[in-house]
Amino acid sequence: MTGARIKIMADLMTDVILEELDAMEEECDAVVGIAINGIPIAAYVSEALECDFVIHRPHVGGDVKVGLFSHNYAKRREQEGRHRRRRARHRPDHGERDLDIKDARGTPLLALVIVNKSALDAIAGVPLRGLIRARAL
Repeated sequence: MTGARIKIMADLMTDVILEELDAMEEECDAVVGIAINGIPIAAYVSEALECDFVIHRPHVGGDVKVGLFSHNYAKRREQEGRHRRRRARHRPDHGERDLDIKDARGTPLLALVIVNKSALDAIAGVPLRGLIRARAL
C-alpha cells in the first residue's frame, strides 16, 4: 500500500472522528495507533487533528498481561485518547485495549476501525465506529 492510500484512509477516519467529537462535545488530546497496521494511519490522523500521537503495542504472550504505550511522540503522559485499530473482530482483547488506556490514566473516547465485523456499537462503554460495517445476517 502506498503512503497516499494510507493518507486517504486517515482522512476518512479523521472526518468520522471530527463528527463524533462534535456530537460528544469533546476534544482530542491524542490518537493511539495500535500495533503495526494502526500506526501509520494514526500518525496521519494525529497530524490532521493537531494532537499527540501515541503507539500501543498489544500484549503478545508471556507473563505480562497488559499492552505497552510509547509516549515518545506525546507531550504528556496523561492523555485522553482515540483507540484506533485497522479492523474489528468480536474478540475480548478490544476491551483490554480500552482498559490499557484507562490504566495509563487516559480516557478513551472513541474506537474507530476500518471494518467493523461485529454487531457491537461500543467496547467497554467506548463507542465503536467503523468506516464499513460488515457482518453476516
